[in-house]
Amino acid sequence: MSHVTCYKLPVTQQRLHILPAILIVDDSEVECALLKGILHKSFSAYEVLIAHHGREGLELLAQRDVDIVLSDMMMPVMNGWEFCEIIKKDPRTKDVPVLLFSSLEQVQEKAKGFEAGAADYIVKPIESGEVIARIKVHLGLKHYQDQLKDLNRELKEAQDALVQSEKMSAVGTLAAGISHEFNNVLAMMKGYIQLSQQKNKLDDVKPALAVMLDLVERGQFLVRSMLDFSKGGMSENKQKIVLAQIIDKVRVLMEPMFKAQGVQVELQGKSSCELQGYPNQLSQAIINFAKNGIEACEGRTEKKITIEFGKSLFDRVECAYIRVIDTGAGIPESIRKCIFDPFVTTKGVIAGGNRSTAGTGLGLTVSYNIIKKHHGEVKIEKTGSAGTTMLVTIPL
Repeated sequence: MSHVTCYKLPVTQQRLHILPAILIVDDSEVECALLKGILHKSFSAYEVLIAHHGREGLELLAQRDVDIVLSDMMMPVMNGWEFCEIIKKDPRTKDVPVLLFSSLEQVQEKAKGFEAGAADYIVKPIESGEVIARIKVHLGLKHYQDQLKDLNRELKEAQDALVQSEKMSAVGTLAAGISHEFNNVLAMMKGYIQLSQQKNKLDDVKPALAVMLDLVERGQFLVRSMLDFSKGGMSENKQKIVLAQIIDKVRVLMEPMFKAQGVQVELQGKSSCELQGYPNQLSQAIINFAKNGIEACEGRTEKKITIEFGKSLFDRVECAYIRVIDTGAGIPESIRKCIFDPFVTTKGVIAGGNRSTAGTGLGLTVSYNIIKKHHGEVKIEKTGSAGTTMLVTIPL
């Protein structure tokens, strides 16, 4: 039925949905009157709309929402197969159930209707009890489908809010360290400016100017990294990512935290790697993994975070990978299987940790979902008294 593609659902600025509605499409006035009478008795809360062929039905659907469509198969201008197929191809109407009516009982005719996207097929002459029962079933299914769509939308909104909340928490933590680092930059610049004021010759000042230029660039990079990280939300557009640049920005943002906690950091880029993804969200995930590593190192003699990255084969699939390796106390065996679940934390006395402040238990959940959004995997590669290795793989 390739000729169907020449017809489309008309475009309108706004579609109305004042009352629940049932659309009847049939070229027979008698059949329309019969169906309308059946519907009036059992579906009095629904407005019944009438169209006499498929194209007229499409014009009505372009103007307002309906809850179910009852269509004859054999009609002039546009038949029921074509009409149903167009409805199912349009995003605005693809979820509306279509019940096809026909006097044709052959299996191939029924199959043709179902292939076009029909939810049901009723053979004429119609029997009111059967029609009412089938309509109730499909209206019920659509009701539950609409509820599921609403729940999915609410879940997506809640997930976005969760990611943003966790991100703002990270921004607050990082901002304190960045402000301290930026203050150091300003203090060094002030020192070199005072030194320059004591020089009489331009040649004597030039070395100090060169150092100040480096400090300005360092300050700009700190601010730019922080702004880039803080502005990227769940609406961030997918784009090309150079993995080494992401890791370097993470290092810059977290360097004050590493210093404050006395944690040594080592970056090991094993190979150059580019991928498509969401740079700020990926940064957030890596920062969360590294923060967990820093906190796990608290009270340890050796405090070290190693971030390995590059590309390699995992299960015969080429992937970008990131390993965050810490020398912390490891993840307790009791929560290893649920470590990525919401509200699971090892921080705080109640959770069995050595910190007085409990964690939210959301950081790893958010990170896990971010990696899943990149069609990747995250797992605990190993953990124990010698530390934990978190492995992220994203197919290229």
